[in-house]
Amino acid sequence: RAPERERTLASLAGQRVLAMAGIGNPGRFFARLRAAGLEVEGRAFPDHQRCRPADLPPVGDPRPLLMTEKDAVKLAGLARDHCWYLPVEAELDPGFDHRLDVLLKGFADG
Repeated sequence: RAPERERTLASLAGQRVLAMAGIGNPGRFFARLRAAGLEVEGRAFPDHQRCRPADLPPVGDPRPLLMTEKDAVKLAGLARDHCWYLPVEAELDPGFDHRLDVLLKGFADG
């Protein structure tokens, strides 16, 4: 984890940004950025794809590059000054605990 590479959406509001995501649902990440008021050019990669220098925007592109924490780990050795990641927090459905308990009890009971 590199806190110096972390940005909040509020700090980027209204800016034109590049965004990359190699996660299961990159569209949701891009939609989150747009909903926060960013103008986004998104680049989706297959989940778990190994990142290469060619995946980054060309040197000199002034737009910030935003990515998920997961992608930031894959790009740790390649990141440039304008590369940032957004922390992601999972929120479980309120009924998740109960459904999980029922499912586990069913497995335990055979």
